[in-house]
Amino acid sequence: MFEAFGISGDDGGCRDLPATNRLGLPPHLTPADNRRSVTDLTAGRKTMPASTDVRIKDALCSFEPVSFRAPLKFGGRIVDKTYLMNVEVTVETQSGAHATGFGSMPVGNIWAWPTSKLTGDQTEAAMKEFAERITQMATEIPHYAHPLELMFDRAAEYHHLG
Repeated sequence: MFEAFGISGDDGGCRDLPATNRLGLPPHLTPADNRRSVTDLTAGRKTMPASTDVRIKDALCSFEPVSFRAPLKFGGRIVDKTYLMNVEVTVETQSGAHATGFGSMPVGNIWAWPTSKLTGDQTEAAMKEFAERITQMATEIPHYAHPLELMFDRAAEYHHLG
């Protein structure tokens, strides 16, 4: 498999990579490659459920204003504040166990969306609304799966939300 790189199958205990991932797809396949969601690609296939599979029971997105100690210049704009996006997610396993997790990151509109056609306040508001839509979409996933698979499946829908 790695002959093109000068490595034979018996060099250093190398072994072939799996032909498919847990969803039965090539391991490198992404929704962006196919412009279809994993659900479309795996229609009719059954995967073995894992005890770690979860379903999203609740998700809450909130924003916390943050002032910088000193102004920051990026992309020709000077910013002195931003918002911190906080997301709290509660999941449930098929056996009924629950867990809640928390994540946080800056909205980052100045470096993520540099444009002279919109103001910083407009791009910030758009990114905040997008985050709220994604959070709501996550709560509408009806099935159990690995957390990465749940969001991988929905990532193909992000461009529809924008």
